[in-house]
Amino acid sequence: MFILFVIPQAVATNFATEIVTRFFAGGCVTTLANITIGIICDVWAGEEARANPIALMITFYLAAASFGPVFGGAILQFLPWRWYVSGMTFEMDMSY
Repeated sequence: MFILFVIPQAVATNFATEIVTRFFAGGCVTTLANITIGIICDVWAGEEARANPIALMITFYLAAASFGPVFGGAILQFLPWRWYVSGMTFEMDMSY
């Protein structure tokens, strides 16, 4: 579902389309985070065994949310916004 809402961001012709698709894509990201934690709990048995994987997942999740806008802003300073969204769509396609 997340990718279905990222693709329209790359081809959006107005600001309203951009905002609406980003809103729904943001809602889908929380589902992906919860699924990831569920998979970690299924793979590692016991609280002690899953402490490190969950800590790493949360650390990377928060670091990406913190540093993403900083690096994205630096990139967008020199490139059009469509390049950034298209790159994000390609990255999401490669992740799955």
